[in-house]
Order: sequence, then structure tokens, then C-alpha cells
Amino acid sequence: MSATNLAISATIIWKVLEAQGHDPRQLFEAAGLEPDEASDPEARIPSARIEQLQLRAMELLGDPCVGLHAVQYWHPSYLGALGYAWLASSTLRTALQRLQRYMKLVTGIMTVGLEESQEGLMVTFAAKPGYLDLPQRHDFFAGLVVHMCRMNFGDSLTPVRVAFAHESFPCCKTYGDYFRCPVEFGATSNTVVIAREVVDQR
Repeated sequence: MSATNLAISATIIWKVLEAQGHDPRQLFEAAGLEPDEASDPEARIPSARIEQLQLRAMELLGDPCVGLHAVQYWHPSYLGALGYAWLASSTLRTALQRLQRYMKLVTGIMTVGLEESQEGLMVTFAAKPGYLDLPQRHDFFAGLVVHMCRMNFGDSLTPVRVAFAHESFPCCKTYGDYFRCPVEFGATSNTVVIAREVVDQR
């Protein structure tokens, strides 16, 4: 059985394209996606088609930092029941554990790991075998995790550090402005580190 994604995740791509003055309909149809399908909260789409849509959109937009910019179009409801369970979590640790446990229900493309370190709780993420290791996808996921944590904890939340396996882009200042912490490029893994006192605060 092939991996699938929640179809509504394609809504973010649609909104990014529209915001940049493009008509998303043609790209969606080229990827074999119906616009109405993407707005159905219960529909699922083969992950390979989502990846094709992402590649076409990135080629059209020509913005290496589009993954981070796309976070502003996300809404908790796009994660279905997981999004609301996240918002109801008593601590960020509980929320992140739920994300790790149920991520496979959201997407067949990414994996999430949690690891304790001296710095705090490390949230690591990577593409599953068979999918492209797209920098913009990792940017989006890191931005999404921090955004979701700020929704629960407050906008003052600042990670200890963020690291990406990909090299930096000319627009790398965007990363520092968004995460408000040291950001490393060319690292061994894609990681967001959050202080232990933050993830365990009720």
C-alpha cells in the first residue's frame, strides 16, 4: 500500500501560489489533483503526488526560502484531530510526543524523532526513504513545529537552536528573524532544540 498524505495539506501550497500571484489550478491539475479534493478534510492523497506538486510549485516560485514563508498559511485544523489534540496538550513535551506518534497519519513523507540532550529536547525530522530530501520541506517542518509550540506556550518561545542539513541560502537572514536563535546550516541532521524547562512547563 503506497504512502498517503492528508489532502488538505495541499491547501497550504494553493495559498502560497495565490499569494504570489499565480493560478494554482493548472499546477494542481498537472499533479493529478482536483482543487475540491484538496479542501476535503477527510481525503487522502498519495504522497508521491504531493511531492510532485511541491516540486512544481517550488520551480514556479523560485524562492529558496518558500518553506519557511509557507508556515504563515498553516492552521491547526489542517492536522485534523492531531491539531486539536496538540492545542489541548498540557505541556509541549506531551504535544511533541503526540506529533511523533501520529505523524504517519498526517504524511507518508516525513519522520519525526525525539531525543533528550544536555541542551533540552531535540526534535529531529527527515524524509522517508524513497522521497527527495527537499530543503524547503525541512524548513517548513521546523517552522511549523516552532509556530505550533508558540501557539501553546506563547510567542516569547525561543528554541535553544535550530539546525538544517542543507546549506544556507542567500535569504538565510529570514531564518534568524523567524526562529530568534542560532541557526546552523550543513549540520548532520534537521533539528529543533527546545529547553527542558520550556517543554515541561504546564
